[in-house]
Amino acid sequence: MLRTTRSPRLPRPTAATIPAVLSLLLLAPGLAACDGPLQQPTPATISPATPDVSPGSERTSASPAGTTTTPMPSWPDDGSPAPPAGTTADVASWDFPTSAPGWTAAVRDQDGVNQLTRADGCQLTSQQNPVDTAASGGDRQESESRIEASRQAYEQAGVTDLSYSSSEDVASIHGLGGSSIVETIRMDLSYTGADGNQYTGVRWFRAFTRMRTPMLLQLSYFCPAPAYDATALDALLKDVSIIGASPTGMDG
Repeated sequence: MLRTTRSPRLPRPTAATIPAVLSLLLLAPGLAACDGPLQQPTPATISPATPDVSPGSERTSASPAGTTTTPMPSWPDDGSPAPPAGTTADVASWDFPTSAPGWTAAVRDQDGVNQLTRADGCQLTSQQNPVDTAASGGDRQESESRIEASRQAYEQAGVTDLSYSSSEDVASIHGLGGSSIVETIRMDLSYTGADGNQYTGVRWFRAFTRMRTPMLLQLSYFCPAPAYDATALDALLKDVSIIGASPTGMDG
Protein backbone atom coordinates (compact mmCIF):
# COMPACT_ATOMS: atom_id res chain seq x y z
CA MET A 1 0.00 0.00 0.00
CA LEU A 2 1.32 3.43 -0.94
CA ARG A 3 0.95 5.86 1.95
CA THR A 4 1.84 9.48 1.43
CA THR A 5 1.58 12.75 3.26
CA ARG A 6 1.86 15.86 1.20
CA SER A 7 1.94 19.62 1.46
CA PRO A 8 -1.15 21.36 0.02
CA ARG A 9 -1.34 23.45 -3.14
CA LEU A 10 1.90 22.31 -4.72
CA PRO A 11 2.08 22.76 -8.51
CA ARG A 12 1.28 19.68 -10.57
CA PRO A 13 4.19 18.27 -12.56
CA THR A 14 4.26 18.37 -16.32
CA ALA A 15 5.05 15.33 -18.46
CA ALA A 16 8.59 16.69 -18.86
CA THR A 17 9.35 16.90 -15.14
CA ILE A 18 8.83 13.26 -14.19
CA PRO A 19 11.62 11.71 -16.34
CA ALA A 20 14.19 14.12 -14.92
CA VAL A 21 13.13 13.27 -11.38
CA LEU A 22 12.88 9.54 -12.11
CA SER A 23 16.41 9.52 -13.46
CA LEU A 24 17.72 10.61 -10.07
CA LEU A 25 15.48 8.12 -8.27
CA LEU A 26 17.22 5.33 -10.15
CA LEU A 27 20.29 6.14 -8.08
CA ALA A 28 18.45 5.78 -4.78
CA PRO A 29 18.65 2.52 -2.83
CA GLY A 30 16.01 -0.20 -2.83
CA LEU A 31 14.05 0.86 -5.91
CA ALA A 32 12.79 -1.33 -8.71
CA ALA A 33 11.63 -0.65 -12.24
CA CYS A 34 8.53 -2.27 -13.63
CA ASP A 35 10.60 -4.99 -15.27
CA GLY A 36 12.65 -6.00 -12.23
CA PRO A 37 15.09 -4.80 -9.60
CA LEU A 38 17.40 -1.95 -10.37
CA GLN A 39 21.10 -2.56 -10.04
CA GLN A 40 23.30 -0.07 -8.27
CA PRO A 41 24.52 2.23 -11.05
CA THR A 42 28.06 2.57 -12.25
CA PRO A 43 29.47 5.40 -14.34
CA ALA A 44 29.07 3.22 -17.42
CA THR A 45 25.37 2.49 -16.88
CA ILE A 46 23.86 5.79 -15.72
CA SER A 47 21.55 7.43 -18.24
CA PRO A 48 19.77 10.40 -16.63
CA ALA A 49 17.05 12.03 -18.69
CA THR A 50 18.24 14.51 -21.31
CA PRO A 51 21.16 16.22 -19.56
CA ASP A 52 22.52 18.56 -22.22
CA VAL A 53 26.00 18.72 -20.74
CA SER A 54 29.11 18.16 -22.82
CA PRO A 55 31.68 15.98 -20.99
CA GLY A 56 34.50 17.80 -22.75
CA SER A 57 33.39 21.33 -21.95
CA GLU A 58 35.82 23.56 -20.12
CA ARG A 59 34.96 24.62 -16.62
CA THR A 60 34.39 28.30 -16.03
CA SER A 61 36.35 28.27 -12.79
CA ALA A 62 38.82 25.99 -11.09
CA SER A 63 37.29 23.62 -8.54
CA PRO A 64 38.59 23.70 -4.98
CA ALA A 65 40.71 20.72 -4.00
CA GLY A 66 38.59 17.66 -3.31
CA THR A 67 35.56 18.85 -5.28
CA THR A 68 34.21 18.36 -8.75
CA THR A 69 32.24 20.77 -10.87
CA THR A 70 30.01 19.20 -13.48
CA PRO A 71 30.98 20.56 -16.93
CA MET A 72 28.70 23.26 -18.24
CA PRO A 73 27.32 24.03 -21.70
CA SER A 74 29.32 26.27 -24.01
CA TRP A 75 27.90 29.75 -24.41
CA PRO A 76 27.23 31.43 -27.75
CA ASP A 77 30.01 33.67 -28.97
CA ASP A 78 29.99 37.43 -28.72
CA GLY A 79 28.06 37.72 -31.97
CA SER A 80 25.10 35.69 -30.73
CA PRO A 81 21.81 37.32 -29.73
CA ALA A 82 21.56 38.53 -26.16
CA PRO A 83 19.48 36.45 -23.74
CA PRO A 84 15.87 37.55 -23.15
CA ALA A 85 15.27 40.44 -20.79
CA GLY A 86 15.35 39.39 -17.14
CA THR A 87 17.76 36.49 -17.68
CA THR A 88 21.42 36.19 -16.81
CA ALA A 89 24.24 34.83 -18.96
CA ASP A 90 25.40 32.46 -16.23
CA VAL A 91 24.51 28.84 -15.50
CA ALA A 92 24.02 27.17 -12.14
CA SER A 93 25.90 23.97 -11.30
CA TRP A 94 26.92 21.87 -8.32
CA ASP A 95 30.30 22.05 -6.63
CA PHE A 96 30.45 18.51 -5.24
CA PRO A 97 33.14 16.74 -3.18
CA THR A 98 35.15 14.05 -4.95
CA SER A 99 36.05 12.41 -1.64
CA ALA A 100 35.21 12.43 2.05
CA PRO A 101 36.43 10.31 4.99
CA GLY A 102 34.62 6.98 4.89
CA TRP A 103 32.99 7.70 1.51
CA THR A 104 33.75 6.44 -2.00
CA ALA A 105 33.26 8.37 -5.24
CA ALA A 106 30.94 5.98 -7.12
CA VAL A 107 30.01 8.41 -9.91
CA ARG A 108 31.95 11.43 -11.14
CA ASP A 109 30.69 13.88 -13.76
CA GLN A 110 28.55 11.36 -15.62
CA ASP A 111 25.78 13.15 -17.54
CA GLY A 112 25.36 15.72 -14.80
CA VAL A 113 25.50 13.18 -11.94
CA ASN A 114 27.93 12.84 -9.04
CA GLN A 115 27.59 10.35 -6.19
CA LEU A 116 29.38 9.38 -2.98
CA THR A 117 28.57 6.07 -1.28
CA ARG A 118 29.37 4.59 2.10
CA ALA A 119 29.78 0.94 3.10
CA ASP A 120 26.58 0.99 5.18
CA GLY A 121 24.49 1.84 2.11
CA CYS A 122 24.24 5.62 2.51
CA GLN A 123 24.41 7.73 -0.65
CA LEU A 124 24.87 11.41 -1.46
CA THR A 125 23.93 12.24 -5.05
CA SER A 126 23.78 15.44 -7.08
CA GLN A 127 22.28 15.95 -10.52
CA GLN A 128 21.73 18.88 -12.84
CA ASN A 129 19.66 19.00 -16.00
CA PRO A 130 18.61 21.75 -18.40
CA VAL A 131 14.92 22.44 -17.87
CA ASP A 132 12.28 23.59 -20.36
CA THR A 133 10.81 26.84 -19.08
CA ALA A 134 8.38 27.46 -21.95
CA ALA A 135 5.46 27.13 -19.53
CA SER A 136 7.41 27.99 -16.42
CA GLY A 137 5.92 29.86 -13.51
CA GLY A 138 9.36 30.83 -12.26
CA ASP A 139 11.96 29.35 -9.95
CA ARG A 140 9.57 28.59 -7.10
CA GLN A 141 6.89 26.87 -9.15
CA GLU A 142 9.42 24.82 -11.10
CA SER A 143 11.10 23.75 -7.85
CA GLU A 144 7.87 22.95 -6.01
CA SER A 145 6.51 20.92 -8.92
CA ARG A 146 9.26 18.34 -8.30
CA ILE A 147 7.60 17.19 -5.08
CA GLU A 148 4.56 15.77 -6.85
CA ALA A 149 6.73 14.55 -9.72
CA SER A 150 8.85 12.69 -7.17
CA ARG A 151 5.80 11.10 -5.57
CA GLN A 152 4.69 9.81 -8.96
CA ALA A 153 8.19 8.62 -9.81
CA TYR A 154 8.53 6.72 -6.53
CA GLU A 155 5.19 5.10 -7.19
CA GLN A 156 6.36 4.03 -10.65
CA ALA A 157 9.57 2.67 -9.12
CA GLY A 158 7.62 0.24 -6.94
CA VAL A 159 8.16 1.57 -3.43
CA THR A 160 5.63 1.02 -0.65
CA ASP A 161 4.85 2.83 2.60
CA LEU A 162 6.04 6.11 1.13
CA SER A 163 5.72 8.95 3.61
CA TYR A 164 7.00 12.46 2.94
CA SER A 165 6.76 16.11 3.80
CA SER A 166 8.00 19.18 1.96
CA SER A 167 9.20 22.58 3.06
CA GLU A 168 11.13 25.63 1.93
CA ASP A 169 14.73 25.31 3.09
CA VAL A 170 16.67 28.51 3.74
CA ALA A 171 19.55 26.99 5.70
CA SER A 172 21.03 23.84 4.14
CA ILE A 173 22.40 24.75 0.71
CA HIS A 174 25.00 27.47 0.19
CA GLY A 175 26.45 29.35 -2.72
CA LEU A 176 30.08 28.75 -3.60
CA GLY A 177 32.32 29.82 -0.74
CA GLY A 178 29.48 29.65 1.78
CA SER A 179 28.82 33.37 1.55
CA SER A 180 25.10 33.06 0.76
CA ILE A 181 22.16 30.76 1.40
CA VAL A 182 20.42 29.36 -1.69
CA GLU A 183 16.71 28.80 -1.20
CA THR A 184 15.54 25.30 -2.11
CA ILE A 185 12.51 23.06 -1.81
CA ARG A 186 13.19 20.19 0.58
CA MET A 187 11.53 16.77 0.66
CA ASP A 188 12.00 14.56 3.72
CA LEU A 189 10.86 11.01 3.09
CA SER A 190 10.93 7.36 4.01
CA TYR A 191 9.83 4.27 2.11
CA THR A 192 10.11 0.50 1.92
CA GLY A 193 12.16 -0.56 -1.06
CA ALA A 194 11.56 -3.42 -3.44
CA ASP A 195 14.17 -5.33 -1.42
CA GLY A 196 11.93 -5.13 1.65
CA ASN A 197 14.26 -2.78 3.54
CA GLN A 198 13.28 0.62 4.91
CA TYR A 199 15.08 3.74 3.74
CA THR A 200 15.17 7.31 4.98
CA GLY A 201 16.29 10.31 3.01
CA VAL A 202 16.08 13.94 2.09
CA ARG A 203 16.04 15.61 -1.29
CA TRP A 204 16.53 19.22 -2.36
CA PHE A 205 15.26 20.81 -5.57
CA ARG A 206 16.10 24.18 -7.07
CA ALA A 207 15.24 25.40 -10.53
CA PHE A 208 16.99 28.42 -12.04
CA THR A 209 14.62 29.54 -14.78
CA ARG A 210 15.98 33.00 -15.59
CA MET A 211 19.39 31.96 -16.87
CA ARG A 212 20.39 31.66 -20.50
CA THR A 213 20.41 27.89 -19.96
CA PRO A 214 17.74 27.26 -17.29
CA MET A 215 18.75 24.42 -14.99
CA LEU A 216 17.20 22.11 -12.42
CA LEU A 217 19.58 21.13 -9.62
CA GLN A 218 18.80 18.16 -7.37
CA LEU A 219 20.61 16.81 -4.34
CA SER A 220 19.68 13.70 -2.35
CA TYR A 221 20.92 11.85 0.74
CA PHE A 222 19.59 8.36 1.45
CA CYS A 223 20.44 5.60 3.91
CA PRO A 224 18.96 2.35 5.12
CA ALA A 225 16.79 3.57 8.00
CA PRO A 226 19.01 2.17 10.80
CA ALA A 227 22.10 3.78 9.25
CA TYR A 228 20.67 7.28 8.68
CA ASP A 229 23.28 9.70 9.94
CA ALA A 230 22.28 13.35 10.18
CA THR A 231 25.68 14.32 11.55
CA ALA A 232 27.40 12.84 8.50
CA LEU A 233 24.99 14.73 6.24
CA ASP A 234 25.75 18.03 7.96
CA ALA A 235 29.47 17.42 7.46
CA LEU A 236 29.01 16.59 3.77
CA LEU A 237 26.87 19.67 3.13
CA LYS A 238 29.77 21.88 4.21
CA ASP A 239 31.56 20.74 1.04
CA VAL A 240 28.54 20.98 -1.28
CA SER A 241 27.58 24.29 -2.85
CA ILE A 242 25.96 25.82 -5.92
CA ILE A 243 28.09 27.76 -8.38
CA GLY A 244 26.44 30.65 -10.17
CA ALA A 245 23.23 30.68 -8.11
CA SER A 246 21.32 33.65 -9.45
CA PRO A 247 19.13 34.65 -7.84
CA THR A 248 19.71 32.91 -4.52
CA GLY A 249 16.06 33.41 -3.56
CA MET A 250 13.32 31.64 -5.48
CA ASP A 251 11.29 34.84 -5.71
CA GLY A 252 14.28 37.17 -6.15
